[in-house]
Amino acid sequence: MDNEKTIAEINEVIAKVEAGLEPNCEVGARDKMTIKGLLRASNIDKNIKFFPCKRENSAKIVHHFVKVKGIPQSRFSINAQPGIFILCEAGAEGKVQKEPKNQQSGKAPKEEKVPREVKVQQPEKEKKVGTPKEQKTLKEVKVRNEKKVMKAKKVAKPQKKGTGQKTKAKGKKGTKGRA
Repeated sequence: MDNEKTIAEINEVIAKVEAGLEPNCEVGARDKMTIKGLLRASNIDKNIKFFPCKRENSAKIVHHFVKVKGIPQSRFSINAQPGIFILCEAGAEGKVQKEPKNQQSGKAPKEEKVPREVKVQQPEKEKKVGTPKEQKTLKEVKVRNEKKVMKAKKVAKPQKKGTGQKTKAKGKKGTKGRA
């Protein structure tokens, strides 16, 4: 009894969807609000027709149209949804083309972004400050700092395998407390 009722419901929805089919349509399953948002976000202007069905039957209905009828499945389709949708190309009798929002509100269209030129900073020249004796001590400090940096780089080289300390081998797990 339950299978007959499910089959009757599926056939009823299939008949409604077949009546709304047009050439170059895609079929899928998704709820009404989500599919509208997805189409708006991806700038797709197509006619949408919805057909309500049970969540348990939506995958079977889409499968019927994709496998038996050879209609392409929409990329927005997922299983267990409360409705079947058909996406058809918007023609002269279809959806009215919307104007971009900036023209409706009276604002000027956005200007295209032009890449800015990147300024490369050149290294600053050494400024001579103080007496010659102070300049000599500053150079010595710089040289010492550079030597320390070079020394640190040499020390920080990775060691070869097997030269580090070996860790102690751990005992077998699960043997604690057994005699």
